Amino acid sequence: MKVVVDRGRCVGMGICESIDSTRFEVGHDGVMTISSERFDEADRAAVEEAVASCPAGSLRIIEG
Repeated sequence: MKVVVDRGRCVGMGICESIDSTRFEVGHDGVMTISSERFDEADRAAVEEAVASCPAGSLRIIEG
């Protein structure tokens, strides 16, 4: 599984970072980066919460 960001939609609020700061980081310039797109079942709950909490709907999970 992996998580991807639509950079055209991301507004850099940092909610994803507050949920999973080991995976998501919003820089001082408001640009969000993902340290590791791939994740396993152990990290699924945090990634799903970050995706569901994104106010811009810029995150999504791709199975496989």
